[in-house]
Amino acid sequence: MKWGILLLQTEDQAGVAQALMTVFQGVGLTPYDPFPGGAGTPISFKTFQRQFVTPPHEGWVRIMGDAAINFGTDFGPSLSGVGPLLLLGFDSEKADILAFSSGEAAPLSAFLKPDATLEKLNQALNGTLPDGPAPGSAPLPDELADFARQHGVEPGKVSGLMNRMSGIVFGKLNRQSGGEAGRLREQAGALMGSTGPDWSSSGGRRLSAAADLLTLPSAWRTPSFESVRDAYQVARRLERSPHASLMPDERAAYQAIPHVLAYVPVYVGK
Repeated sequence: MKWGILLLQTEDQAGVAQALMTVFQGVGLTPYDPFPGGAGTPISFKTFQRQFVTPPHEGWVRIMGDAAINFGTDFGPSLSGVGPLLLLGFDSEKADILAFSSGEAAPLSAFLKPDATLEKLNQALNGTLPDGPAPGSAPLPDELADFARQHGVEPGKVSGLMNRMSGIVFGKLNRQSGGEAGRLREQAGALMGSTGPDWSSSGGRRLSAAADLLTLPSAWRTPSFESVRDAYQVARRLERSPHASLMPDERAAYQAIPHVLAYVPVYVGK
């Protein structure tokens, strides 16, 4: 999987972090603290696993980072001792959702919305659910998509409208610039696509469609691991030096998640 998260139905953030650390130590990994004020990264380490455990939100705690991508299926049973667990992940071609509870595999039917069925869920994961997102449509940023849903607007419709508007704007600029704007649009699209998971891919669309059928917390995929990591780095520095001078990008990262110290980092390596 290119992207994945672990969602646990519990309010026990500390218990989730401790359980995650326990399974890491069980496979020979040692904790370290690379952030300001910590002991740093041991120079002997050759492999690393980095993740954050989120504060509880709407009855769920999320694990984001390497564990969900690389060890989700292995760690899921152990972690589900803290609470029912969902593993959601996708790559460019496929999506997958697994459930565990009390150390065992669990049926996904326990997490379905009242009007959803396992048949619809399987169709979503197989890419055959009717009226799904239009192929090739770029996804909205997660925050904007959540805002649209809160106001009764289908994110796919907003995304399509924005794509058409950007096409009109770039088309006009392209004509006026003798083709230069078109090349810039391609470069911008490549750059934006490289900054995170491709939710417009087949796997991304399948996971999005399947997730809409489950009783997940709002903003289940935000903020990203990278956003939390960058904000946490700044917050730890400010904790030690409250009047430290910040670069514009550091200030923006911190302001995006002002309560980031409520997240628990679980960094291990060997």
